[in-house]
Amino acid sequence: MANTDAPFGCLPLGSNGAPYNGQTELMYMPSSDATVLAVGDLVKLVAGGDSDGVPQCDIVAAGDTPCGIVVGFDWRDGARDDLPNYKPASTEAYIIVATDPNLEFIIQDDASATLAATDIGSNADIATYVAANSTTGRSQIELDASTAANTSTLVLNIKRLHQTPDNEIGNNAIWVCGFNVHQYGSVGTTSV
Repeated sequence: MANTDAPFGCLPLGSNGAPYNGQTELMYMPSSDATVLAVGDLVKLVAGGDSDGVPQCDIVAAGDTPCGIVVGFDWRDGARDDLPNYKPASTEAYIIVATDPNLEFIIQDDASATLAATDIGSNADIATYVAANSTTGRSQIELDASTAANTSTLVLNIKRLHQTPDNEIGNNAIWVCGFNVHQYGSVGTTSV
């Protein structure tokens, strides 16, 4: 059975073999940022913050070094309770980010190449950023399968195939990955 092409971004699983404990940091995006952001998107720290000193973040593009995965939003304003489950373009938002550099997460590959069992242990980049789906509120970030290599500067490290009955090695597979490069931890290592 072929895998379904249904990107969802990055979803945390655990940290170095331990269960994911939900530890997060609060970050900020001003209304001047035209990015549509969803749970599962990767973000990076950028210079600046809000008036209370909450650090500012932005979406990660291919080749950028992330600081974590978006796991939720804190609108901080009762008038914003009617907003969708993603950050619309040009809307101020407080972002809840899982920032553990040892985080393991699942991500779908983009089928730009067919990854094999021999690619486990390789590093890879994320595919070109695509704005979140404003109907489902889902991230569209995927692993760029064509970049799998032992290059130390690639963002992701492919750890294993996600073991679920509807997932198999082939195009659009879901992989368990970790950060190879991270703003809080790793400058990257050459993979196996």
